Amino acid sequence: EVEMRRLPGMDREVGTIWTEAGVVTQRVADAAERAGFVFAVDPTSAEASCIGGNIAMNAGGKKAVLWGTALDNLVSWRMVTPDAQWLEVTRLDHNMGKIHDVETATFELQYFEADGRTPIRTERLAIPGRT
Repeated sequence: EVEMRRLPGMDREVGTIWTEAGVVTQRVADAAERAGFVFAVDPTSAEASCIGGNIAMNAGGKKAVLWGTALDNLVSWRMVTPDAQWLEVTRLDHNMGKIHDVETATFELQYFEADGRTPIRTERLAIPGRT
């Protein structure tokens, strides 16, 4: 369900949904709607696709014109690197919209050992929004 959270760099709480990769896209959209929100990612395959695939393909659908694609709307995600380390990516100073609308999109990258808890290193990545 939707949880109200204060994101890094924001001065107010916003609606968020924590999910795992295999959750069906339509279930997330339904949870957002129940809470009075719109889930921006709206592929035609919403009943058959999963969140992990939408993120991997940066899915959008017809709502992407207004609210952006999957990556535009992520706060954070975790994935496994080719070296069997966990990488947690957190978007900082989220503009609550499309990445290309900001001058710079900033992300914090936290690497962990295979146990997912032992820190290895942290770095920041700043990318011009237009690129």
